[in-house]
Order: sequence, then structure tokens, then C-alpha cells
Amino acid sequence: MHSKQEIYKIAKTIALHIIIWVVLFFLNYLFLSNFKIPFDFLYHIKIWSTYIFLFYINFYIMMPNLLFKKKIFLYTIASVLIITGTFAIKSQVEFKKFDNVFAENMTFNKRFKPIKHQHKMSPGVKHRYNRMPLPRMTFMPLYGLLLVFTASTSLRLIKKWQDDEKRKAEIEKVKISTELIFLKQQINPHFLFNALNNIYSLTLSTSTPASGAILKLSSILRYMLYETEHAEVLLKDELNIIEDFIELQKIRLTDKVKVDFQIIGKPSTHKIAPLLLIPIIENAFKHGVDNVNDSFINIAVIIKSDKLQLIVRNKIVNFRPENGSPTGIGIKNIKRRLDLIYPERYSFETIEQDSVFCVDLKLKLNA
Repeated sequence: MHSKQEIYKIAKTIALHIIIWVVLFFLNYLFLSNFKIPFDFLYHIKIWSTYIFLFYINFYIMMPNLLFKKKIFLYTIASVLIITGTFAIKSQVEFKKFDNVFAENMTFNKRFKPIKHQHKMSPGVKHRYNRMPLPRMTFMPLYGLLLVFTASTSLRLIKKWQDDEKRKAEIEKVKISTELIFLKQQINPHFLFNALNNIYSLTLSTSTPASGAILKLSSILRYMLYETEHAEVLLKDELNIIEDFIELQKIRLTDKVKVDFQIIGKPSTHKIAPLLLIPIIENAFKHGVDNVNDSFINIAVIIKSDKLQLIVRNKIVNFRPENGSPTGIGIKNIKRRLDLIYPERYSFETIEQDSVFCVDLKLKLNA
């Protein structure tokens, strides 16, 4: 079932084509109005069949597949061939029609006998009575074909222009809509980022620990807003953010929780997918911290050549996170990202033993 809009569009197209053909009909017979040709339905069907064929083969096939695809030379050759072919067919139909009309006229004149009191006519005058005036047939078939071909080309070009303008408007609309959605999504993070900067400026003269914490949080937000839009970031930048993240987490911890973070090796110019390692570390702080009893979190990043290894160990506290295991949904998401970004270039293991949960990630940074 077509919608009302689609039905209206189809009806509008049909009405436009009907108008075009009515105009072509009158223009085509404008130069034939002085010729007294008996109406022949079959003859007109043949003539207008050639017009319709030429119009729509150019409109639906030649222009979309040749002209609009920049195949101008092929389109020119095809146009010449199709016009020549239809011209030959139309000429034969018209020649045959006018020959029949002329033959009928000659038969009528042979039966005509002049009255006795009529003056004797000269041979030239008699000749003019015997022949009915006919159009010059050499260029007449070409006139109608060129008129139809021009109308077909013009209408198709106008339609293409309208379609292109509509497509541009739709693309612009989608672009604006996407930008608005993006801006709406970024309002809160940007507001928080700017607010933190303002608070940081106020705390500089009063509280050094608070100022440092705000600065680290601001740095993390800046990284999440502006750096993570890239497919890869510098490994050293990712490690700096991890260090800031760990320092912020340590603010809420008591002396009962021992946190150790070390980087072995140099990140050099290696790159890594952004925010790939932080969820693993966040999982340890989320599910391995006990501020009442002794607990620990050990984090080691080992870099050798183009290999990176992340080892995170933490004490398993009494409660269980999502799905009843210390891994949680976050770890599963990390494995999914690794499958997509580093297929066959990583190993990921989780081990639970003696109340200790361990994550061991080995990653080849360069393909």
C-alpha cells in the first residue's frame, strides 16, 4: 500500500507528463495545420509510438546510465543512433501515408470530367488540380523527433536538478540534526569540565590536596572529551591518565588498602586504543577494596619492544559484583573491544585463586 504522499507524488508525475504530451501534440502539428490530410487513427498510433519510444528511452535509460554518469561521448553516439533509427521508421510510415493520399487523389482526378462550357485549361493549371498540396517530407519527420527528444532531455535535467536539491537539503538536515545531538551530549561534560577549572582556581590558595585532585579530574575529563575521538592515542598519554585515575581513587581509601602502580619499560612512540586499560583497573578498585580489613591492588604495566602486558591483582572482598564474579560486565566489554580492535593480537586471562583476582592482558601494539 502506498502512502498518501507517495500517491500524490505519482499523480503529480502523471499529470506533468500528460501536460508535456499535450503541448508536444499541438507543437508537432503546428506546421501541418495548413495541410488537409484525412485523419487516420492507425497512422497516428504509429507516429506517436515512435515519439513515446524516443522520449522514454532517453528519459529512463540513456540519460541516467550515460549522461549522468559522465559518459558524454557514449551518450552522444547513442542519441545520434536512436534519433536516426526512429527517423528512418517514422519517414517510412509518413511516406507510405502520403503516397496513399496522393494515389487516392489521382484516382479522383481521373474520374473527373470537365463541363462543356468550361474554358480549356492549360496543362500547368490542370496539373495543379490533379495534385493536392503536400508538405515537404525531407525534414518533416525530423522536426517532430527533435522536438520530442529536446522535451525529454529538458524534463529529465529539471528532474535531476530537483532531486539533487532535495538530496542536498536532506543531507544538510541530517548533518544539522547530528550536530545538535552531539552538542546536547557534550553539554554536561563540558559544563563539568569548565566548572572544575573554576573550582580549581578558587582552591589554589586554600587547599593544595583538593587543588591537585581537581586538576587531575579535569585532566581526565579533557582526555575523555578531546582525545578519545581518535582511533588510537599515544601510549604515554594513556598511562598518564591511568596514573591520574589511580591517584584520584586513592583519595577515598584508608591505610587498610595498599595500592602499588609501576611502569616497566618506555612507552616510546607506541599507540593504543583510548580508554582500553582503565576499565580493567577501575574493576579492581570497584570490587577489590576493603577499607576495614587489609586489602591490596597491584598494577604493573610492562613494555617490551612492541609488546604490552598489563597485570592487575587485587584481594577479593566478601561481596560479588554483576553476574556473581569479580570480572563483571566491564571486563566482558573490554574483551569485546579487544576482539574488534586487536583480533589475534592479544591474550586475556582472568585468574581467581586464594582470594586473589588477577587479570593478565598481553597485547601486540603494532601490526
